[in-house]
Amino acid sequence: MFFSAVVLILSIALFLFYLQVTCENVLRRKFGQPYFRAIVKAYHLEFSSPRQISPVSVRTSLRVDFLKLTSLMKDVRLNGCRSYRESLLKLYFRTILFLMATTQPLGVRQTRSVRKLTAILQYFANLIGECEPAFQHGALTPSQYLMSL
Repeated sequence: MFFSAVVLILSIALFLFYLQVTCENVLRRKFGQPYFRAIVKAYHLEFSSPRQISPVSVRTSLRVDFLKLTSLMKDVRLNGCRSYRESLLKLYFRTILFLMATTQPLGVRQTRSVRKLTAILQYFANLIGECEPAFQHGALTPSQYLMSL
């Protein structure tokens, strides 16, 4: 019984380590231009403006921005831009958010976790801007694109 618990804990730890390393490699990708600023402004996202508020409010606003961006990723035609990387980043985001919620009562500082979550959201916003043809050549601003839907 003890041995199987140790194996389970080690397996989970190795999986989380693999997930973290893989996702950090994905997040190192450079985009042609910073699309995320226009996406944040157009869709009223809050992740790029750090505020001095409670950790619960930060988690809530990051979760709301995550839901907005993932639903936008479904709406926008990501022609050939979708891959397993986005699914891994979504899993990584949810894992960090869960760990933040469980460690917050223990008084653990969460600034590093907030930075990771913000980087993931920025990646998603850049991906939307890069993969949507209307944003690529400046033909439409994000607000004009919203009006055309």
